[in-house]
Amino acid sequence: MLRYFLTIFYCVSFLYPSYCQDARRYSRDSGDLRNIPDMQIVLDTSDRFAGNNGFIFKSIRIEDVRFDTTNIGMYAIAKNALFPAIKNYKINFKNGAANSLHAYLNNFFTKNLSNEDEDKKLVCFLKRLNVTRRDTIVDNVKLTSTFSQINFEMEVFLKSADNYYAAFKIDTLLIESIGTRKSEITDEIKNYLLMPVLRIVQERINNTVWNTIMNKKSFLESVVINNYFNNRFNLPILTQPYKKGIYTSFTEFKNNTPSITGFTVKKGKSGTISLINANGDYLVTTKMFAFSDGEKCWILKGNFCYPLMRTGNSFEFFLTIIYNLKILLAINMETGEIS
Repeated sequence: MLRYFLTIFYCVSFLYPSYCQDARRYSRDSGDLRNIPDMQIVLDTSDRFAGNNGFIFKSIRIEDVRFDTTNIGMYAIAKNALFPAIKNYKINFKNGAANSLHAYLNNFFTKNLSNEDEDKKLVCFLKRLNVTRRDTIVDNVKLTSTFSQINFEMEVFLKSADNYYAAFKIDTLLIESIGTRKSEITDEIKNYLLMPVLRIVQERINNTVWNTIMNKKSFLESVVINNYFNNRFNLPILTQPYKKGIYTSFTEFKNNTPSITGFTVKKGKSGTISLINANGDYLVTTKMFAFSDGEKCWILKGNFCYPLMRTGNSFEFFLTIIYNLKILLAINMETGEIS
């Protein structure tokens, strides 16, 4: 689906000359971003674990420590009308990831949770949970289907008083062909991507020998909180003003250390731009990540640029074809990939 829209973009952009830093073209982006509707996924909290194992903890708590907690994926669809437009959606749980996973896992294991020790809890730090289209050409796949993937990372601790004992870590990527029609996308994601991941979590919780976990090294609560919240989000690009210059890589962007500080931006034809360094040399924009004038920051895609908008501890932007043809994309703050 993304390839389809990108094809439209590169074809149509030459018909509508404009400059990517033209404020008029992006004046509504912030408002449009705030008004992006959700496509909601609802987990079945009536599902119950069939095993008889008893756990030593009373409850399961989910801490959502992802950079962007506003969604688990994005969906865009072209609207067929006299004046073409693209409708963007954010795919999310009905009550947010942390609340939904908390309710699901506690209800799933309700008869296995301890009623004796109020002090012990299972604390799960959700570091990654995002669904993206997989940019791969695959034979024998219906036009209404595409290969998508879910990236999931969770680190689980047994908490007793102020001590945290490392239990296990799940870091997985699953790929599946799912339907892409708007009427089916949330059910397809839930059934073929989310539930297989949750079954992995369920199996690890069930198969862990909990009585031995507290024999491991423990960490104070202050250390754990500092690691998963303070240090994790203490990136210079999130805590400092943009520095004027060109970020040649995601690493430079993340560290807010542009390696090219003297540059100019030259307008090109059909909305393209050129970047010129202090020596007057033209730079290859396809090898650059982003640039900033010290106040705003633009991400580079080919010879085009788009203003970044801060969302939580992440950044999103509209890949803009013309004023009403915009595809919402985001930077993966773990890898720098665009999805």
